Amino acid sequence: MIVSPVIHNYKVTKMLVDGGSSLNLLTAKVLAILQIPQSRLQDTGVFQGVNGSVTRPLGKITLPVTFGDSKNFRTEEIVFDIADTPLPYNGILGRPALAKFMAVSHFAYNMLKIPAPWGVIKIHADIDDAIYCVQQLNQAVAITADVPQGVQEDDAGVPPGGSTSTPSKKAPFHGDPQLTKKVALTSDGVRSITIGARLTDK
Repeated sequence: MIVSPVIHNYKVTKMLVDGGSSLNLLTAKVLAILQIPQSRLQDTGVFQGVNGSVTRPLGKITLPVTFGDSKNFRTEEIVFDIADTPLPYNGILGRPALAKFMAVSHFAYNMLKIPAPWGVIKIHADIDDAIYCVQQLNQAVAITADVPQGVQEDDAGVPPGGSTSTPSKKAPFHGDPQLTKKVALTSDGVRSITIGARLTDK
């Protein structure tokens, strides 16, 4: 779920609500937009799981986060880890933030509900921002998949010794012959299917 809270008096879009995350995160780019110097950051430990590897953050900082409008709002002081790492979104609101706001996520309705002094605040997910984040994530995955492991591209995006000509189409994947086997679907053997080698033929 993607939402747009007000952080440090600035509306920050593309914030991921992740109840499975044990930390709250902001990117270094957002910290610069908020005009907060890195000298205000405090030391913190490393974390893992955000980008698939161990990340050493620049530090941590406590910032005011506000949900709602002028008629009904709620503000809490949230501790964020600051990391200079590429992400398809601007940050993460994890379990610590959700617990501080006593927020409940309703993914079926794409809504976040937060108790406030003048009633429950209903935060609707930003669908357009969510689509944008998914597109950015897909592009990053596609770029990573295009480059074989251990091969680095030059500035033109061409592997060393490679050609700039259009690559030929890849052959369809049929599986490792040691891990798969063919099973006939008809008695004449014309039609067959490939299954795992440890599976029975029936």
